[in-house]
Amino acid sequence: MGCLLPSLFPDTGAQPDRLIPSRLLTGCILLLTLALCACGASEPPAPDNAGLAMEACDELGSRARCGELRVPENPDAAGDPEARQISLNIVLLPAVASSPKPDPVFVLVGGPGEAATDLVDRLPPLFRELNRERDLVLVDQRGTGQSNPLDCAPAEPFDYAIDSRESARRQMELLRACLSGYEADLRFYTTPYAVDDLEAVRQALGYGPINLWGGSYGSRVALIYLRRHPQALRAAVLDGVAPLAIRLPHHALADADAALRQLFAHCARAPSCRQRFPDLENRSRALIAELNRTPRQVRAEHPLSQEPLTVSMDGDLLASLIRMALYQRDLGPLLPLAIELAAEGDFRPFIWLLTSLEDLSDNISLGLQQSILCAEDVMRPVSAESGGDSILQLDMSEAARAICEFWPRGQLPEDYFEPVSSDAPVLLISGALDPVTPPRWGELAAEGLSDSRHLVVPGAHHIASHSGCVVDIVVDFIDSADPAGLETDCIADIKPFSPFISMAGPAMQSAAEPAEDEEAAGD
Repeated sequence: MGCLLPSLFPDTGAQPDRLIPSRLLTGCILLLTLALCACGASEPPAPDNAGLAMEACDELGSRARCGELRVPENPDAAGDPEARQISLNIVLLPAVASSPKPDPVFVLVGGPGEAATDLVDRLPPLFRELNRERDLVLVDQRGTGQSNPLDCAPAEPFDYAIDSRESARRQMELLRACLSGYEADLRFYTTPYAVDDLEAVRQALGYGPINLWGGSYGSRVALIYLRRHPQALRAAVLDGVAPLAIRLPHHALADADAALRQLFAHCARAPSCRQRFPDLENRSRALIAELNRTPRQVRAEHPLSQEPLTVSMDGDLLASLIRMALYQRDLGPLLPLAIELAAEGDFRPFIWLLTSLEDLSDNISLGLQQSILCAEDVMRPVSAESGGDSILQLDMSEAARAICEFWPRGQLPEDYFEPVSSDAPVLLISGALDPVTPPRWGELAAEGLSDSRHLVVPGAHHIASHSGCVVDIVVDFIDSADPAGLETDCIADIKPFSPFISMAGPAMQSAAEPAEDEEAAGD
């Protein structure tokens, strides 16, 4: 999760769910992020989608239908004609089949702060498969996209040359300015309100029980939906599971360190990688500590514009970039080489990653993100999970708390942080190399879900639904709503990609390196 931005498809080149330092995004904090199943068939929605008029929106494709649902910002003031109303932006993609299934799939994205409808023009294969027989429904969560957005984008372009202190000062200044300009009561922009909005959309569209796919922070939304509206759920997929027990950013450092150690261990099992990079953990720790003591002004060319670029590279920035690369299956294998090059004074791979984030603020509603994190994560006490042996050595809590000291925080139900219990069919999916929602959180969430199954995908990072045969498993689960009956042996073939040992490419298996010592790339 935060800036836990999930991306729904980090393995295909989209930006991931992550916690980003303020240097990368001036407006983002230095984090980086039931009851019984109602499984019976329901009647298809009426042609006009019951009480909500949905109209063709050709700019999103010939089949897309768009609409808005007005809801009270404060549900307790629903009867007050003077109370503020907000519009929820909705896109419905009708099923391709001529005789579609009656139960749609609602897609819940992450961040928090991503807009679900942004997916329409870049749907991953999984959702295209689900859309063959089922409607897809995407709702911009209140505070995101076109649902009364709480945007907070910097007016000035990135200034990579400023130091961490100046970066933090500008970030706080930006967030204070945005806060004073919102036409919204931010106390009503927490997850329970978003969940009740989804239920209002379901009813307005005339659907019976629905299916949910929730990725990263979206998995938390799905869990709360299970609790608050169990009668409306048929089945749920939780990918990159973020249960109520996770506290961002406080758990983020320990989880990122663990993922990085797994990546280094994978390198050590490959003779060519082990020989090229013999002591990655200590090498990384020493480099980050050195840069924190003595930051460097790194000069390079912008990879796209070719303009001269100066970056103030300190240990926190480098550690944050390492952590971000861990989100994506195709970037993680580059880290051993990138770290070695940086230790030798060549920071180009990290600068390429840094500049790829320039447009990130356009995709995230930072005001909504702060409202969620401050109410549900940052200000909750937690014992430290990572001590002096941390590789990344990031303080991911101080800056977050400083923001939440002045950011409005909504009230949550008294039982909000209790584990969610449900008998509904649930499929939980974790990437073994996930740096923010690793398998331990999926295991914890599954304890209260009696009809659930937890799949750990060996070679996946953050969000695994779109990797290899997992697509087919998810489609089969939505069809059957039977987690126990799924055939899942194929996920063992989704192995980590081989690490790069030079700019020419990854470590290659040779006669001197038997397959059991160096895994080939999966799927």
